[in-house]
Amino acid sequence: MNDLSDGDFLPLLPLRNSVLFPAAVVPVNVGRKRSVRLIEQVEANERALIVAVAQRSHETEDPDFDDLYEVATVARILKIIRLGSKSYSVVLQGMSRCRTIRTFPIFRTSSISETVRAQRTIHRGAAAGSS
Repeated sequence: MNDLSDGDFLPLLPLRNSVLFPAAVVPVNVGRKRSVRLIEQVEANERALIVAVAQRSHETEDPDFDDLYEVATVARILKIIRLGSKSYSVVLQGMSRCRTIRTFPIFRTSSISETVRAQRTIHRGAAAGSS
């Protein structure tokens, strides 16, 4: 379903006040300087893949790696609409979950297997039943 291999390097787009899930198609407004530069750089690539990752606090204006969640979503950019000289509306399609790995200044991805998902579900279920 996607063109991603473990260890691929992809640009990272922090999302404020939203989370992108696999299989979801979501419009995202992009206005921060670094995010606008990212969109402008990948705009020429017809099959552009990025990593969309939620930031921990919506109040953080310029998030660092520690301000972002580790689990993210590989996303395909479906459409880019320029809203003005310093902002875009970008339509993203979630492709798959991934884990971000810090390799400063670039972030690498690692896919999340079904086994890990199952282990987390079992662990949460056990914790819920032990209250």
